[in-house]
Amino acid sequence: MRDMLLQNIKADNIVARVVFCPPSSLGLFESDGADSRVAKEIQNRAINIPSYYDMTNEDQDRINNVIIGLLDV
Repeated sequence: MRDMLLQNIKADNIVARVVFCPPSSLGLFESDGADSRVAKEIQNRAINIPSYYDMTNEDQDRINNVIIGLLDV
């Protein structure tokens, strides 16, 4: 679903990207034994959509329409 959403957002000339890897998966933290299953699962499902201080209602509507269109709500 995430890849399909990214493709549809990109097709509408909206910039989105995948979520960065959780810090617990980086070499610096790997040896502490932390269980980061949830963080890794979120990384595989989540995307970052545009958000900025002067985002217009029209910009928000464009993004919302792409997402709603995929959900068949």
